[in-house]
Amino acid sequence: TTHASYMEEFGDDLVDLGSWNDDAVLTFAVNEDAPITSIDELAENADAFGNRIVGIEPGAGLTAATQDAVIPTYGLDGMEYITSSTPAMLAELSSAIDAGENIVVTLWRPHWAYDEFPIRDLEDPEGTL
Repeated sequence: TTHASYMEEFGDDLVDLGSWNDDAVLTFAVNEDAPITSIDELAENADAFGNRIVGIEPGAGLTAATQDAVIPTYGLDGMEYITSSTPAMLAELSSAIDAGENIVVTLWRPHWAYDEFPIRDLEDPEGTL
């Protein structure tokens, strides 16, 4: 899912050497003390998150999954979905945590941010990620 566009473009030229992690997952993460536990609660609590979802690069597979599956499935069309870069997302995450504000970001496991910040994943009951 995450690298489908790259596989479509370059797949015939690649040699599959296997994977280093078969347990990687895509996620929506929030600050540890956020008022929700599931993506299906996000639309009705959008104001608590500044009505924003902070993402990563526009061309990323996680971005496509968010736009094509998560947002329509959970009715998040009314929220602003911000994409720019992974460093920019991490800077927003850090700033919100430092300010004691709620934030929702697109993320993946494993990622060092889970050790650096007091964050947790939102449940994805519809399996969109």
